[in-house]
Amino acid sequence: MDNKHAKKIRLLKLLEILRNDTDEENPISTEDIIDRMQFIGLEVERKTVYDDIDCLVEAGYDIIQKRGRMNYYAIADRNFDDVEIQMLLDAVYSSNVISKQKSDDLAKRLCALMGNKHGETLLAECSSYEKFKNVNEHIWYNIDDIRRAINKKKISFKYFSLGLNGERIYKKNGKEYVVNPIDLVYSEGNYYLLTFSDKYTNVANYRVDKMEDVKILADDISRPEWFKSFDLNAYKKQMFSMYGGEKKQISFLADNETIGGVFDKFGK
Repeated sequence: MDNKHAKKIRLLKLLEILRNDTDEENPISTEDIIDRMQFIGLEVERKTVYDDIDCLVEAGYDIIQKRGRMNYYAIADRNFDDVEIQMLLDAVYSSNVISKQKSDDLAKRLCALMGNKHGETLLAECSSYEKFKNVNEHIWYNIDDIRRAINKKKISFKYFSLGLNGERIYKKNGKEYVVNPIDLVYSEGNYYLLTFSDKYTNVANYRVDKMEDVKILADDISRPEWFKSFDLNAYKKQMFSMYGGEKKQISFLADNETIGGVFDKFGK
């Protein structure tokens, strides 16, 4: 390997080591860097490490350097801080549409962004989460197919509800729905597909986790005359927990003890 390519690979491996295995509380020594480089077949010495660290700093990376009888280094610039990662973890584990297995997988990848050692600490704190999780593992494939079809192609699917023993009870006796997908909405822990059919002049909502055998069809979506003047954003604002129905103007009374809940649900 020529010197030019060796230096590029060395810099990449050094950055990888700093990102994965260091943080402000867990720096790495020059000797450990040399040992790791030699383990993967890259011959380096102390001066090489010093020069490479300086090169990364000049490139804009925020690297903490503790100089002394033995130098220590750690990377400080992370895409997220602890609070942001914690908020993302809370969102992942509180979502109804993400299964326990998928939640654990996402949590590992989020925590890995903070480096291996610090990430392990954050991940250990996730063990306290206890929540009902969706068992429909196909929801990820459903969302992916729906996203690719929205405003482009019609889709078909079977729709079901759950019986007393958790069995699936299919709507329309298992007959496929054929609809025009127009948007995906996340509301109160669930994803909903907003659609309209060729037969009716209204928008319908379907829980994505209750959809099965989603297929993108060859047919382009229909664009009827009534839909050209349809205000999708206004429709989404009017939906209360994504229940359909006739729009009506209402008034109600709320005392001081309950008005906080009204603001929480509807905003100011």
